[in-house]
Amino acid sequence: MITDKYAALLKENHALADPAKPWGRSGAKNFGDRVVTLLNKRPQIKTVLDFGAGQLTMQKYVQDRVDGLVWTNYDPGIPGIDELPTGYFDLIISSDVMEHVEPDHVGHVINWLHAHSKLFQYHLIACDPCKSVLPDGRNAHLSVHEPSWWHRQFLGQGTIVYFSDEKVMKRSIQRSYCCLLIDK
Repeated sequence: MITDKYAALLKENHALADPAKPWGRSGAKNFGDRVVTLLNKRPQIKTVLDFGAGQLTMQKYVQDRVDGLVWTNYDPGIPGIDELPTGYFDLIISSDVMEHVEPDHVGHVINWLHAHSKLFQYHLIACDPCKSVLPDGRNAHLSVHEPSWWHRQFLGQGTIVYFSDEKVMKRSIQRSYCCLLIDK
């Protein structure tokens, strides 16, 4: 799902980040309220995988608001949570992650997510380049596509019960995102 070379680049990028602004800390800010709302509306969800968990802000945010969850984190760039889990999860979430997947691996990652989600997947995906640059000089968003492209990639992975194409102002720049909720 990820090449060793790219995993090493991600780890290097995390290690080089300014400690006051570590990479992978915006998930809760960008997506936390949506995840809490989903969990409150679907109490059958008991197990959650944060796919691309970064600094674990989503787990803290959600678990401060929703009780009774078994939470698993995965991020190939963070030592300690860099081993791909082998279990199955009621809900798999990702916030600002899919655009970081190597282009040749997007289909494989989507298939893995489908195979390991028991009930739902919920993704917030950036659809434009970002300001961050990897240590090898590439933009950190390796898979930049229109929202409709992402929608097509998830077809056949369950029922897409929610899809949005969003424009958001961030730091005086208009950013493009899409959000998908997939029900198995």
